[in-house]
Formats: sequence, structure tokens, C-alpha cells
Amino acid sequence: DLSTMMLLSRFYDYWRQDGLHPSEALHRAEIWVRDTTNGEKITYFERFMPYSMPQLSTDKMAGQVADFLWKELMLENCDERSFAHPFHWAAFTYVGV
Repeated sequence: DLSTMMLLSRFYDYWRQDGLHPSEALHRAEIWVRDTTNGEKITYFERFMPYSMPQLSTDKMAGQVADFLWKELMLENCDERSFAHPFHWAAFTYVGV
């Protein structure tokens, strides 16, 4: 679902790109999904869309995935936090060393 795709995208960004421990990366990803507005999420995913901002495009996320997320978020009010409810992010846990 949409919130899971966003959460895991941010998790891998924090973990693999920023070098955070997986538990901290998950925590920050959950906060990001919870606290950012739909407009902030749109801005984040726009940078992965090669046809809109090719200079910022990376191999980190497929353009089709970013495009899908962007289109879905565009249906929401940009000023709202549509994914603030724990239903969208609280079910994920990290177990390990």
C-alpha cells in the first residue's frame, strides 16, 4: 500500500544512503511518514522522477515507483498529513543486532 511504500523508501534511504543503524533508520522513517505533509512527500518523490528533474535522478528508486507515489499523493490535500495515524507506520519493527 501507499504508506508502506513510502515508509520503506525512507527507511532504505536513511539506512543505505545516510548510514544509520537499521533501528534508527526505521524510527526516522516512521516519523517522516507521520509528520510530513502530503506536499513535503510530493517534493521528496519528485526528485526521483527522471523526466521532471533528471539531474537529481538516482538509481535508488525506480522512476515508475516515484511516479506512482507522486500521482497518488497529488490526489490528497497538500497541506494535510494523511498518514499521521499509527495505522500507516506503527506496525513495523526492527529485530536484530
